[in-house]
Amino acid sequence: MPEIRVIINKSGTAKMEVNGIQGPGCEKHIRAVQEALGGKVQDEETKDSFYCATSQTETETTGW
Repeated sequence: MPEIRVIINKSGTAKMEVNGIQGPGCEKHIRAVQEALGGKVQDEETKDSFYCATSQTETETTGW
C-alpha cells in the first residue's frame, strides 16, 4: 500500500518520504503535498528504489 510520511521538525523544515509509489507517480504525490502545505523544496534525493517496483523518495521542504 502506498504511504507518504511527513515529519515536521521544530525548525519548521519537513521531510517527506514516499513508499510504494513508482517513478513519476511518486514525484506527483510529493508535489501535491508540497503545494497543499505551501512549502518549498530545499533538497531532494531520489533513492535507487525509485526505479524499482516499490519506490522511496525523500524531500526536504521548508516554509510550513
